[in-house]
Amino acid sequence: MKHLAPIVLLIFSLYISCISNNKPPVPANTPGFIIKEYPASFDTTIGSIAWYKGYYLCGQDNGKIAILDSNYRRCDSLEKRINQLQMDEIFTCHDTVFAYLYKKNKAYILNSDFGLKEYKGKFKTMSPIYEDSIWYVYACCLGEWGGAVFFLNKEDNKTYSYPATCASQVLRFKNQYIMCSNLAHLSYNTNFLRIRQPAGLYELTNNKQKSFCNWYTEIDSLRDYTKHRNDHGTTYYRGPRDAMTLLSFSKDDSLYSIICKDSTTMLMVHNNDSLVAEQTILSHRIPFHEAKVIQAGKRTVCLYIFGGLSPFEAHWETGNNSGLVIVNGNRIDMVYKKQVSK
Repeated sequence: MKHLAPIVLLIFSLYISCISNNKPPVPANTPGFIIKEYPASFDTTIGSIAWYKGYYLCGQDNGKIAILDSNYRRCDSLEKRINQLQMDEIFTCHDTVFAYLYKKNKAYILNSDFGLKEYKGKFKTMSPIYEDSIWYVYACCLGEWGGAVFFLNKEDNKTYSYPATCASQVLRFKNQYIMCSNLAHLSYNTNFLRIRQPAGLYELTNNKQKSFCNWYTEIDSLRDYTKHRNDHGTTYYRGPRDAMTLLSFSKDDSLYSIICKDSTTMLMVHNNDSLVAEQTILSHRIPFHEAKVIQAGKRTVCLYIFGGLSPFEAHWETGNNSGLVIVNGNRIDMVYKKQVSK
């Protein structure tokens, strides 16, 4: 038996070595992030978000817009100017802040004094989730019944699209477009799509298809779109199981995502077609059904909304949980106020 001890020790050492070698590599430039939490005095659920002149404009379910400064404090004087009318949604398009009133089908633009002036031009009710010098990017969601992302070329007005269930964010990273999608149906699901060239996606020439959320269901060859996930210059990969992505951002040549999974809210770094845990942000999971992501200067801002029972309740019911996550350099700020439904 005494001759077996060295053999057992050798086998155990080889086993440990194999485990270590099979660990996925983590990029060397992964700095620690500073996490801070800030309570804010919102009236009710935040349903929309915009940024203007260093202020965060939060469209609330009571029709009023809450304005926060860089320290996340309410600005009463500015709110008095902007809240002369009740608005259903606020968003930014082409560096202009729009407010929309659905009941009267009217749009307003924010002026330099934080007042609202009626917009007389043509108006597209679907707000873009991303914009750069070439593209407007729109997305629509039908939950478990599908969805799509649309790239509208600013120069030639051509539209290119791709199946995407509930895309919440598009960003540019290393000459590619990264799209994140979330679905809260029965369980939580999150995935990512790398798009090398939007003009290589499916071009839509039919005007009906350009406003049809799952247009591909009318095309026989695309009805089972899951078989085409890596077509047309795209790469599809999943996030962690039973997880949702709040937002993604780039820093120091790496791509990060803030993921809510299990009992934690985690910062993860993209490593090829997978994600590797980098840092725990919160020791609990932020529950949400919908995430809206905007750029605020050099900051990336996520508005998350939780309806409690279903994704649709996040829109229909007021007083639900919502909050902001702001990434600025190596700092991540969590701005929240949990509301109790009446």
